[in-house]
Amino acid sequence: MLGWRDAVHRGRGLRWRHVQDTEDYLAKKADVCDAAVTVASDILRKTVSVEVNTADVPPDSLYLTVTGLSAESGDDGEAGRGNHANGLITPYRPMTMESLAGKNPVNHVGKLYNLAAALIADDLVQQIDEIEGAGVYLVSQIGHPIDQPQIIDVRLRPARDASISGLRLRITSIVAANLSKLDGVADDLLNGSLGFDRWPLRPPSDASMGRNR
Repeated sequence: MLGWRDAVHRGRGLRWRHVQDTEDYLAKKADVCDAAVTVASDILRKTVSVEVNTADVPPDSLYLTVTGLSAESGDDGEAGRGNHANGLITPYRPMTMESLAGKNPVNHVGKLYNLAAALIADDLVQQIDEIEGAGVYLVSQIGHPIDQPQIIDVRLRPARDASISGLRLRITSIVAANLSKLDGVADDLLNGSLGFDRWPLRPPSDASMGRNR
């Protein structure tokens, strides 16, 4: 479940043996949505919008499971301290505990956004002299195109005596360029031009041109 401001997005697999047909599934999903609206609105003391299983395409694609958990399809997992995308242990720095290994590189945002955020941050530092450090946060929304995150949060550390006030266009361009390449991540991983548990994620010959740090 993901909550942001006045919106809640809930992924809830229903156990197939308790669902009679598509209409029954949709009715049960509506009940889950209504319950979530009541709880969230009560806690936040304001009206909250809730969406449940937004990737559904009735009647062909519904979120049905045997156990009620996505774990049965190998879709879950956290990484140990040294198994992050970049292979680094980074206390006091932004990081994710999402495990990349074993997750599909076509549409699993936990894998794709992990890699994309790292590539964007690296490109920002390598290509823009005024930027000394960058942190990138990407938030997906189930049912929406992967290359259109719900939230893109870029945090920058300027180089000494540098101003970044006029860099918005260059930063936006670098972010957009990396997001536009998400559909090629699977091929890049297979041919070795992109990897994880190493830094940089791309070998030096394939990495973005710019100064070395």
